[in-house]
Amino acid sequence: MKKLLRLRPHHVLCLNYFIGKGYNGEFVENMFNIKHLLCQKPDEKIVIHRGIDCICAACPNNLGTVCRTQEKVAHYDAEVAETCGFTEEIPVLWSECESLVLEKIIRAPGVRGKICFDCLWKTICQQQDVENSVENV
Repeated sequence: MKKLLRLRPHHVLCLNYFIGKGYNGEFVENMFNIKHLLCQKPDEKIVIHRGIDCICAACPNNLGTVCRTQEKVAHYDAEVAETCGFTEEIPVLWSECESLVLEKIIRAPGVRGKICFDCLWKTICQQQDVENSVENV
């Protein structure tokens, strides 16, 4: 049986904004590979998981069983899971999770900013939001 990708709730959001920047080369390559897989296979089943996941695997903040910034990422996970209504540890289609994030967070004015107000990478997302709003005018 194929092992399903485990993704933290906030990583479902982050994958929508990933443009090849990250903590280091290993992290960027891992995140790129995961995003590429999910873009190629939107009907891939994943598992929403609030803990170390397939993206954390290559992150320098991964301390083995928790993140160095655990309090911050736990907040992101809780907010994204609650906002999108994610159920943890049950296989679900990537496309369903991505659609919920788009509808409930990305396209909902002010929601992403409320969730990610102190994120290290928020300027990347803000820039993409501006670019996307200009393209949709």
